[in-house]
Amino acid sequence: MKTKISTFIKILLLSPSGSLFSQVVVNDEYFYNQWYLNMPGNDNTRADIRVLDAWSRTLGSNSQKIADIEDSQGGIPSHTDLSRITTQGGGIVGEHATNIAGILIANHNSIGIAGLNKFAQLYSYVYDDFDQWADKIRDARLDGNQIINISQGSYESMRGVAFRLMEAHNSNIITVISAGNSNSSITKPGSFAGVITVGASTKDNTSATWSNYGSKLNFLAPGGSTLLDPTNDKNIYTTSSNGSYKYASGTSMAAPIVSGAASLLLAYKPDLTNEDVENILRYSCDKLEEMGTSDFNTKCGYGRINLKKAMQYLEAPYTIYHGNAILTKLYDNIGMAFTNDPFLPFGIYYGDAYKLSVDRDDLNYSEMYWFSGKWNLVLIK
Repeated sequence: MKTKISTFIKILLLSPSGSLFSQVVVNDEYFYNQWYLNMPGNDNTRADIRVLDAWSRTLGSNSQKIADIEDSQGGIPSHTDLSRITTQGGGIVGEHATNIAGILIANHNSIGIAGLNKFAQLYSYVYDDFDQWADKIRDARLDGNQIINISQGSYESMRGVAFRLMEAHNSNIITVISAGNSNSSITKPGSFAGVITVGASTKDNTSATWSNYGSKLNFLAPGGSTLLDPTNDKNIYTTSSNGSYKYASGTSMAAPIVSGAASLLLAYKPDLTNEDVENILRYSCDKLEEMGTSDFNTKCGYGRINLKKAMQYLEAPYTIYHGNAILTKLYDNIGMAFTNDPFLPFGIYYGDAYKLSVDRDDLNYSEMYWFSGKWNLVLIK
């Protein structure tokens, strides 16, 4: 029997870095339906993203803007559990957009569900065609959004969209895109450069059978078990356009979970770059059993995101290093003798030599040689 949590409880915990955090238990009526945020069990059986460990550090920031870009069905209706939403453009009331809004910013109160970011502002951009889609990405960048969520996809050519996405990336914006739901190759714009592409995992700790795949897949987030089933409690519980709540599914739900996770990392450490966030989420992923001993595969990416581990990477003893590297050509077609190289048989090889200069005290330069289609590290001084 499930009981509603009727009080708001804080428990002091000691973090690995020695700081005190408040473990938050929310009192939203249907929070127990949001297994994708928090579920019981040990680390080997849990399929959630460990949101309570993130909320113990930050609940978000009211200075953050998150953009969601939708097609003409992108209007978000009035909902008792949704606020802090600005719709940029027309569009009719959309179920898809409302599902995503709930995952991202549903109010923390005694009603309904809890969104990932309690304070962020959501800007909903609605487009009518592919050309306008590119314009909405530009608008989201110019409006100061730090994160862009796109739970849309197509196999059509979208050169304008690709260009605007790279503009956003170069402006230090995090763009998260759903991989698609047809058990086939990743759709555009998820296959473009400069974005984080997200597939779906299930409550059973597997990749979703219908989730798209490919070398461009970054990682997974919970997306449910069955498509188009609003009653399956293994799907993602969120807000509905009729003013109530429902179970939704798809990589469209997985993408805003990653967008919300990224927003919490930025709220906790605002000076992170978009590449910092991508790398932190990548290296803190849980490996699914189907991945075996591999670090990456085309169905799971690097695994399913884990906010507990991600937050720990922002604390001692970990540090984030930003620096520059310069690659200088030293010699053309120089001969080098290799006697115990793990990749090349004994012999003399000819190739170009380079010096890699890095602005770190502990690494002055490395001499590297290009042989047989790979770099061979020769010396570190």
